[in-house]
Amino acid sequence: MKVQLKPSDVIKDRGNWTKGALAKTNRGHTCGVRSREAEKFCLLGAIKKANNSHLSGLAKIMSDLILKKKPDLGRWNHIPKDIIIGFNDDCGTKHSEVLSVLTEAENICLTPLRRKQAAERARPSRKRVKNVSTLQLN
Repeated sequence: MKVQLKPSDVIKDRGNWTKGALAKTNRGHTCGVRSREAEKFCLLGAIKKANNSHLSGLAKIMSDLILKKKPDLGRWNHIPKDIIIGFNDDCGTKHSEVLSVLTEAENICLTPLRRKQAAERARPSRKRVKNVSTLQLN
């Protein structure tokens, strides 16, 4: 199974997080999320960069968590991506807060997947023997 990148991995280091654009170069210029030069990402940019199929519904869960912390962000707009951008770009928002909300949302999304993987690992192996005549008994 291929390990997929999580958005929190993208902005784990404070130096890889930014405000005011989905992605920026090392020199602070705005660029596309998929650009080779993109080195810094906002919260929404990190989600787009990771593009993890196991995290469906992440934006909605995250916007709900953000609104619990900062209800004023949802006063005029209830669109999840706008709430996420507003939270990330707010002058009072710190990297640690962004990472905390993101990690909590990822854990909520990944819990069903983790349960499924654990159940699969717990199942007894059902390996089939292809040719019984080749088995050697001691």
